[in-house]
Amino acid sequence: MKTHISLLNIIRAEVYKASRSKLIIGILLSPLVVYLLMSIYIIYKGRDGLFDYTALAYSGDPWLMVWSRYTLPLFSLMFPLILIVLSYLICEFEFQNNNIRSLFSFPIVWWKLYLSKFIVLSVLIIALCIITWSGFVLFGYLLGEVIPAYRFAEYAIGLSSSLVMLRALLASFCVGVFGLVVSLLTRNFTIPILLGVFLTASAIFVTNESVGEFIPFTTFTYLASVRPIDELTSFTTRDVINIGFLCIAMPIGYISFTPEKRFFR
Repeated sequence: MKTHISLLNIIRAEVYKASRSKLIIGILLSPLVVYLLMSIYIIYKGRDGLFDYTALAYSGDPWLMVWSRYTLPLFSLMFPLILIVLSYLICEFEFQNNNIRSLFSFPIVWWKLYLSKFIVLSVLIIALCIITWSGFVLFGYLLGEVIPAYRFAEYAIGLSSSLVMLRALLASFCVGVFGLVVSLLTRNFTIPILLGVFLTASAIFVTNESVGEFIPFTTFTYLASVRPIDELTSFTTRDVINIGFLCIAMPIGYISFTPEKRFFR
């Protein structure tokens, strides 16, 4: 009689595979590299005010008018593609040499294997969002120390940035599950990326349109645009639709997780 492998052991195996992937680790740390490069660029532009504590203070909110303007538009384009790559990498080992057929020959319950992949993907997405949020706050404060005219420390950022991050996290789950579903259906790296590029590019043009609320990709471009802080931190219909999208996409991913390739055989 076969003894089924427990869900906890499957999750441990998935976590081990993810932790051993240098590509996944690099993706998780990539936001910090972006922040560093953008900080260097801003410091270079404001080099005349380096450590000048007698300079006139910047009149606006530097978090919104300086730091966000440089970083968020870039992340609104990068983040969806990063999430889709993570989604594919979660299943990459199974796709190689059709290993998924061998995997299903083991005493593993189907739903446990799919749930373990979804849990590990969710953990990676949460880690990515936390690293991105922490880097945003940390590099902002460091920038304020290097260029004192930007009084970052005088503006409260904790609550508002946390709410924006939660909205981005919800959209990240949607895009991540979308990437997982497409990867499971196609067993192909190129197609999910091409779809991600198309939807991200489309989001730029429909962000402020009513149809944009039904596309999770537009949440990133929406949050990256210059708006009153109340609009960025308030949960709206867009977020409710993202929750509905997630609830629909998860069972579709479960149905798609089979030894047989569904498309592009």
